[in-house]
Amino acid sequence: MDANSKGAYSSSTICGMNTRREHGLLVVPHLTLNRKVVTLAKFEETIFIENKLYEISTNAYKDNIYPHGYQYQEKYLDEPFITFYYKIEDRRIRKVLFLLENQNILLVRYELTNQGRPVTLVIKPFLAVRFNTDLNTETQGLNTDTYLGESFVRWAPRQAMPELYVYFDKGEFIPATLWYHGFVYPKDNGKYKLQTEDLFNPGFFQVDLKPYETFDLFISVHSLEPFKLDFEEQYYLESKRRKGHYFKYVPGKENFKRLAKNFQRSVFIEEDRLKFPISHLQDKPSTFFFIQQQLNFL
Repeated sequence: MDANSKGAYSSSTICGMNTRREHGLLVVPHLTLNRKVVTLAKFEETIFIENKLYEISTNAYKDNIYPHGYQYQEKYLDEPFITFYYKIEDRRIRKVLFLLENQNILLVRYELTNQGRPVTLVIKPFLAVRFNTDLNTETQGLNTDTYLGESFVRWAPRQAMPELYVYFDKGEFIPATLWYHGFVYPKDNGKYKLQTEDLFNPGFFQVDLKPYETFDLFISVHSLEPFKLDFEEQYYLESKRRKGHYFKYVPGKENFKRLAKNFQRSVFIEEDRLKFPISHLQDKPSTFFFIQQQLNFL
């Protein structure tokens, strides 16, 4: 999980399969309601090597797990940023993602990290645009129009909900409206009634990558200035920020250490005051224990 000081988060499992309805690639606070909105549920990624197709995503459907992208995943890291490593034939792909601290902007980079044959990368965004306690069905009626700009694409699927912007640095976006049915979230069982969900796919990004080339995406709920979108600069600034530790860990308390790591990504200090999103106080009894203990260290 990655989170920021504005109350946004990006969350899934280490293989990228969403197992809770709260999971999502970009989840942001609603502007007026005290609730979270899953804007972009996930990316469905495919690698083509000399016209041979490899799907590196994984989903839980009602009757099976598909595709089996986990078989190509070599490694997962969450420091300094969430990073997935894939090996397909002799090709190695790295995917990095992180949220900016003070803006609800998610950065995602794909990189072909070794010499050899080029690959074609196809990325299908799956839109939800719902509260993170709800589920979608196709009959709920979304605005499925795609608004194409210069190096960006925008969707406004539902009134009174955030819009979604994706800026990309190369390649193209090809509109192709599809619905995907039957997603299930196994970890919902016990908390919610186990139901299926339909997700909307408005098209796909397509880009060719030569060795050591990258493909960058900036995902936001508001418009951005394209000339200011510098992945390298934001990577450096965010990495520098995360090297600072606002909290000291209690020795021998691994669960406390994990809690502290999540908090230091979404909590910040301003004018000698500790600030954090109000969402930390919702359904999180451990939050109170955490703050009480940490006041002894600050």
